[in-house]
Amino acid sequence: MKKIKRVLMVLTLLVLTYTPVVMAADSYCPLGEHVTKDLNGALKIFRIVAPLLLLAFTIIDLVKMVSSGIGDAKEVTPKQMATRFAKRLAATVLLFVIPTLVDIIFQWAGIWDSNGNCMTQLTGSRVPVDNRPLR
Repeated sequence: MKKIKRVLMVLTLLVLTYTPVVMAADSYCPLGEHVTKDLNGALKIFRIVAPLLLLAFTIIDLVKMVSSGIGDAKEVTPKQMATRFAKRLAATVLLFVIPTLVDIIFQWAGIWDSNGNCMTQLTGSRVPVDNRPLR
């Protein structure tokens, strides 16, 4: 019964927050201009933040390993640090590669150009929504 209530609540929220995308006759922006820019910005943030987090957490583990005394209950061994680093490195690679692949696929599909702007003109011309020519 709780699952049904949760599903109904989620569906209600989706219906209440749904806003249709209104497009001009000559524009092609299937996600909406603001969503496209926000998504592109979030992908750029993931590419920057992921390596920084890897570096920060690795430094924290290294400091813990060096500062822990011999015989401490919470002693971090080099082997534990290496396995944590390997897992974090894999996660970092995923957080860096997945946004890059999404960006490439969206450019290939014509959803946005290399600058993250919506594509216009269903005829295939590459002009941003605000009608400024590409440079």
